[in-house]
Amino acid sequence: PIAEVQALLDLADPASRQLIGLLMSGLTLDDCAALGAEDLDLPACRVQVRSDGREIALAPGLAALLAAQRPIPLWAGACGSATVEGLSARLGLLAHDAGLAHPGEVTVGTLRHTYLCYLVRQGARLTELERIVGALPAAELARYGVYSPAGPTRPLTQIDPIYPTLCGLA
Repeated sequence: PIAEVQALLDLADPASRQLIGLLMSGLTLDDCAALGAEDLDLPACRVQVRSDGREIALAPGLAALLAAQRPIPLWAGACGSATVEGLSARLGLLAHDAGLAHPGEVTVGTLRHTYLCYLVRQGARLTELERIVGALPAAELARYGVYSPAGPTRPLTQIDPIYPTLCGLA
């Protein structure tokens, strides 16, 4: 999945890169749609989610990309309306252009699942995931247990919340 997310980012326009970066940082599409410049502390590489009070870490490259592009959020206008269908269609086009095996399966939900698996595979506590990704039904959270490594889980303070492909984003 890391190589596939990188392929999407490599082909994406700045607006789509912003949105993919935010989704791969734990924001939902609804969070992104509600995002305003006042929610971003770009020098500190943080974003505040007003709906539930989450404070999310941003990769420095993503913060720089957000700071360099005006208005914030740039993706809201350039990507069309902020709907799951619209963004999923855009992601599907990027996935097709990148030559990914199943471009129709690249959706907002797929990116969210990829990010959640990244956190869980580091040993993140399932009971703490909502502090990064927002509310999830308990049954859905429980299904992520299969991705957890053997042994005790770790608090979020002991895992890296920055998805690897976002480290080189600029």
